[in-house]
Amino acid sequence: LQGLTGQTEQNAFHLRELEKQFTAYKAEMDKRFADPAAEVADPTATPASLVPTVKPPSAATTAAATPVKKPAEKPATKPATTDAARLALVKKVEVPASGNETKDAYDYGYRLWEAKLYPEAQAQLKTVVTKWPKSSQASFAQNLLGRSYLDEGKPSLAAVAFYNNYRDRPSGARAPHSLMYMGVALDKLGRKADACKAFRELEEVYGDKAPQDVRTDAAAAKTKAGC
Repeated sequence: LQGLTGQTEQNAFHLRELEKQFTAYKAEMDKRFADPAAEVADPTATPASLVPTVKPPSAATTAAATPVKKPAEKPATKPATTDAARLALVKKVEVPASGNETKDAYDYGYRLWEAKLYPEAQAQLKTVVTKWPKSSQASFAQNLLGRSYLDEGKPSLAAVAFYNNYRDRPSGARAPHSLMYMGVALDKLGRKADACKAFRELEEVYGDKAPQDVRTDAAAAKTKAGC
């Protein structure tokens, strides 16, 4: 009985330590994601790091150009062919109708992502998270939102999406996946130290409870990041 009591106390202590680590990690990552390289006020906006820099013209160039300034020409009307073609692709994606509104909404976002219609998938997945934030589908939707950004070549937006899923739904079905993918996204951003911290956090918080595919992918990602 004494041994059992001691083991119980040890387990409780270990759990408290993990909770402390988790709280500290969240606080640290909140600060790190507040920097310009990762913070995105508008999830649909282009990250600041990707906005092209345009050098202002020199004073001499401006002075010389002023006397011969011409009225700006109106840009040619953009053909509607591209939009029509895009709409046709979206219409090809079947809208689920199982009767389960939440799951149907997520499944539709998944199908759009699978069809590589990333902006449309992102809009749909955001709707799921916003409309049903407490549902089990929210964890799936937020994680897939991050993957959609990652697949679209937007690791900064992806890292934020993954972190938010892990922070807001640590017990969600896709929390371990988001933590692993957050490490991948941070590595793509060149933030290897932060990526390695995410992989360590995955091991410390979830350990063997993380799905095997997540652990396998995390091991490969750690090696790639040089952790």
